[in-house]
Amino acid sequence: MSEDFDFELAGALRERAPHDESLHSTLLRALWAYDPNAKPIGIIGNSGGWVNNPFIQKDYEHIFYRYPDHVLLEIIDMELSVNGKGNLLFDNPTNYTSQIKPTFFSGRRARMRATSNLDIRYCQYCIEEGIKKVGYGYFRYFWSASDKCLIHNQPLERVPELGFNKSLKIIKKLLRGKGFKQALKAKGVQSTSTRSRSVNIYDTWDTRDQYFFPIKFAPACLMKDFAEWVWENCHEFKDPQLKSFATKVSSQYRYNFREMYEFDYRKDFAGVYLLCSSLETERLNEFFAENVTLIWLDLGPRKQGRLKEIFAKKKGKSCETCQNKSCHLKGTRELRLLDPKKISFQYLCENSYTLSRIVMQKRPIALLGNSVWGALDVMAKPSEKSNISVHQVRLGDDRE
Repeated sequence: MSEDFDFELAGALRERAPHDESLHSTLLRALWAYDPNAKPIGIIGNSGGWVNNPFIQKDYEHIFYRYPDHVLLEIIDMELSVNGKGNLLFDNPTNYTSQIKPTFFSGRRARMRATSNLDIRYCQYCIEEGIKKVGYGYFRYFWSASDKCLIHNQPLERVPELGFNKSLKIIKKLLRGKGFKQALKAKGVQSTSTRSRSVNIYDTWDTRDQYFFPIKFAPACLMKDFAEWVWENCHEFKDPQLKSFATKVSSQYRYNFREMYEFDYRKDFAGVYLLCSSLETERLNEFFAENVTLIWLDLGPRKQGRLKEIFAKKKGKSCETCQNKSCHLKGTRELRLLDPKKISFQYLCENSYTLSRIVMQKRPIALLGNSVWGALDVMAKPSEKSNISVHQVRLGDDRE
């Protein structure tokens, strides 16, 4: 073994077995446990590599009916570390669960020419070790993050692109613990996730994925109210930079709406909201009391399991008669209302599935200011203070 080999990391990764299985491997094993002769057309592509976005074909979807939606989501997103990406103030809280249906309940029947440019990588030592430890061989999800096995300190191997049928036979052989003599050496790093992104020093606050908004706003009915509230109150904001930026954004929204994209307003008002949660806590609480109704959202394609979020809509607004096409609450007749007096940080952790996942990952979370309605810093250091200053948020005052 090389001197720089991380034995502690190897031990930690080894202890995760078998909960480190890749999505492709999980789908394969479930499919073959039900029907050993099933053709995994949504998992292995025509060229013989892994399909980029794997799915279970229509004839075998019933295998996964017994799993609740949140378990299926965890299978898909095992390697995802939840943060602020997709979790800003006006983001759609249903997007987080969007991959459950196309993966497990897509309804696709015919063989597709699925894109398969992902190598089938493996470590023969890991597979043999898995058979001895848990009774079966499987593919680990982090094999795409390196060309070397981080447990055995050996180069990973990969299956050549030999076509669907030949790759199928080779995979079955590998999972039985038998090697493949014509394997090639894996090279470089490949990503199986479409949700990952790189971070650089030029990222703005909304692209650093640092801030998580546990209570999302319905943009169709609440952004206008929040913009009006900002305009009416910004002259009393104590921080001069926040006051200046809030005045500019709310003024542009009221008088020049068509000259800017709504996305820009969503980002800017979320920035104002982020700072108000730390610098104008009492005023933000007043906005909630006067303008907001909180409701439950049951998520997932089957609306069962533990997938739920707390959502904010305009007080007195009828979702049943709403004409906004983009709002996912449009036409809803019955809403499950939530008493705002119940809201606490502990309550949010227990009833927001995305937030509870961060908690389960045992990551430090900083509450910004004293407002439970505000954003959270989900990349905080254990000793970091919970307040945020304007200087920590690039507001974009230079944009005309």
